[in-house]
Amino acid sequence: MPIKINLLAEAQAAEEARRHDPVKRGIWTGIFLVLLVLLYIGKLYADIIIDRMAYERLNDRWKRISPNSGAVITNLAKIAMIDRRLAELNRLTTNRFYWGSLLNALQQSVVDDIQITSFRGIQEYSVTNAIAAKTSDGETTPRIPGTSVERITILIDGKDWNYGQQTYDRYRQTLSTNDLFARFSGSRGFRLASTLGAPMSDPLNPARSFLTFTLECRFKEVVRRE
Repeated sequence: MPIKINLLAEAQAAEEARRHDPVKRGIWTGIFLVLLVLLYIGKLYADIIIDRMAYERLNDRWKRISPNSGAVITNLAKIAMIDRRLAELNRLTTNRFYWGSLLNALQQSVVDDIQITSFRGIQEYSVTNAIAAKTSDGETTPRIPGTSVERITILIDGKDWNYGQQTYDRYRQTLSTNDLFARFSGSRGFRLASTLGAPMSDPLNPARSFLTFTLECRFKEVVRRE
């Protein structure tokens, strides 16, 4: 069998060793990573430049409109106040007190031997003006909005033709438990507005006598704000 001698085997082995040198591969890998870092830094720098340009554009725009910003803020505050007042006016028109409903409830609360001689409804409003904001010693006191308080009082004068049975008190309880009066007065209901007087004879029939009384009912206060 012939013997083959490769005279270049040593040179080929050296070349193969150079190609598989781990140090060389590490250098190329490091160069690649450095390039990636440089590309990322360049991207960040470009983003900073773009954002800075956008900021300068917005800042220039703000400088142009900032002299009018105070008027805009004032107008927005006025618009908010007008919206609140419109909402309160709408609530007042949709939730105002209806005297017709009260009179209907009154005629449904009938008790024998009770005669109503007069009915009075007093509707009062107490208005408190708004207090403007104040600045003192560097401290600002916020504005206090105005308010209005609605107070309704019902007075019923009547005659009790069977006062021995205290029919007036039964009539008082009947009114107090009526749905409408109970809703608006809460737990107050009706009460005697004054002490009972002495029995009086009927001018048309002296054989009959009656007792006069006055019932009062104060509805819950309704507070409305501007």
